[in-house]
Amino acid sequence: MIQPILSWQLFGNAMMTGQGFLSRCLCSYPESTIGWRPYKAHDLSTDPAILAYNAAINSILDKPLPLDQRPEMGLKPKVLTLATDAKTTWIAFADHIEVLQREGGDLNLIKGFASKSAEHAARIAGVLAIFETPDTTEISADALNGGIAIAQYYIGEALRLFNSASDDQELILAQKVYDWGMQQPGGIIALAELYRCGPNAVRDKKTATRMIEILEQHHRAERIEGGAEINGKFRRDVWRLRG
Repeated sequence: MIQPILSWQLFGNAMMTGQGFLSRCLCSYPESTIGWRPYKAHDLSTDPAILAYNAAINSILDKPLPLDQRPEMGLKPKVLTLATDAKTTWIAFADHIEVLQREGGDLNLIKGFASKSAEHAARIAGVLAIFETPDTTEISADALNGGIAIAQYYIGEALRLFNSASDDQELILAQKVYDWGMQQPGGIIALAELYRCGPNAVRDKKTATRMIEILEQHHRAERIEGGAEINGKFRRDVWRLRG
């Protein structure tokens, strides 16, 4: 866990991205819930979902450790293999991601992470398979599809977070604009409304325009062609923010 003012420096650090450290991490930057967290009395010790989760984890932890017959060798974990249909799906996913990494492709800017996303998907699928059936030695198609879905989420987060400029105050300000915009009805903002009512540091057209450009580059804002009505007034320059 890391604070936003430091996270942009981490994600934009050329050394961290260049040597592949961040490509091996599953990073996420969820939307802030500050101001929207009223106290709710809830006894988690009786929550069916929590109880089911705890029971599953305990059943795994209660199993004897898989030790090698030779004591000096320590653990000897079982091998997980992909079911035939799961492997077919995994190959298709890996090939699809590979194409998107080409020059000009959707994932070219994060090709370091994208190159490892198929591996991430398989590892996550292995965890899901063991959680579902602790004694299994095979990753099913269902588990693999779950792993792919989770890997795709992290691909989206990587697009949003990686390759930002180190110590870039513009990105920090763009995040503030995004947070402000997500509080507007439908997550729709107009350029004029942004520099009139947005964060204090974005009270001129030039800065507001630059913030929109950054959000578009990070796939967090999409222009609404033809404009839209906001607060009873038609605005020509309008964007919808993407969660």
